[in-house]
Amino acid sequence: MSGAFSVANIEFENTTSDIDNVFGPNSPEHSENQANHALAVADFEGIALHCAKGSPLCRGSAHAAPDLLPDEPGGYNGYQALFGNKYLAPALNNSSSIVINDLDGIPISSGANGTGNPGFPGFSPSPSQTLGYLAAMLEAGVPVVYGYIEDAHDNHSLPSDPDGTFGPGEAGYVAQLKIYDTAFGKFFARLAADGFTKDNTLFVITADENDHFAGGAPTPAGCDGINVACTYPNKGEVDTYLNNLFLGESGDSIHFNIDFDDVPGIWIDGNPARSNQAARKLEREAAHLTGFDPITGSTNQIMQALADHAEQALLHMITSDPNRTPNFIPFANPDYRATSPGTMAIFKR
Repeated sequence: MSGAFSVANIEFENTTSDIDNVFGPNSPEHSENQANHALAVADFEGIALHCAKGSPLCRGSAHAAPDLLPDEPGGYNGYQALFGNKYLAPALNNSSSIVINDLDGIPISSGANGTGNPGFPGFSPSPSQTLGYLAAMLEAGVPVVYGYIEDAHDNHSLPSDPDGTFGPGEAGYVAQLKIYDTAFGKFFARLAADGFTKDNTLFVITADENDHFAGGAPTPAGCDGINVACTYPNKGEVDTYLNNLFLGESGDSIHFNIDFDDVPGIWIDGNPARSNQAARKLEREAAHLTGFDPITGSTNQIMQALADHAEQALLHMITSDPNRTPNFIPFANPDYRATSPGTMAIFKR
């Protein structure tokens, strides 16, 4: 049994196809989204509990839905899930309440400081929100939980710093990291009081999407962020327009949609089969794309690996909806971020 808060691919990421796939196009959940989209986002997106067979959390809810995994070897029958805060919070609270508080006692909601609709705050939750919800899951008996926290290197709290992002040792970054440290301190203290410690619980903290610093050298030389703050004349990932690169380097004007990322899924118009020659041609071209990095002043190969449907199946990335599975996924140099003006942007967060 596992719970998830703001983690892609194991909870609802939209209130249209995800709701219809699970609850149906004639369901009350579908009708809620039609009548009040903002409420449906708070109620159903971003939060899920995948129950073990016979789990009282799912068994005790009238809203538990079949938890389908069609590509699981040997089948995946008889499992249920609770999708969305509207159905999960009452199970965690053992009451009708749909309110879960963050670590500071503020209701997690779609608005700032507990305002708005109780439930999912969006795909950039604060440390206090994510860790507060995960703590509530653990305290309710969920043994495995996954959570995403807004990336620490983006500027979430200092309007006086216009860059929008931080480099190591910048004064704003150091100040913002203290907010994260405080939240984790409260999280671990709360869990310790519940009996969860490093002696009986495995805590794994990692970077999402291979996040790392991309930029030039800081000034002044020798700055450490503790005694001397750092500044960066050049910082940030390199945006690359994939459709322009394909057209400029290979003359290929085939139309596709992508999710903007350093590992961008590519959906070719018409969703051609893996053996389709145009799809294969685009994959081969992707493998040879080059780009100029203005921070290093060098030209380099952009893509480092590719995954078509065969590789995605090995990685358990094939979904039950064939239109949702990318034709292929290129893995770029992590200093690059792939975008594509003139196509539809599909954001994962």
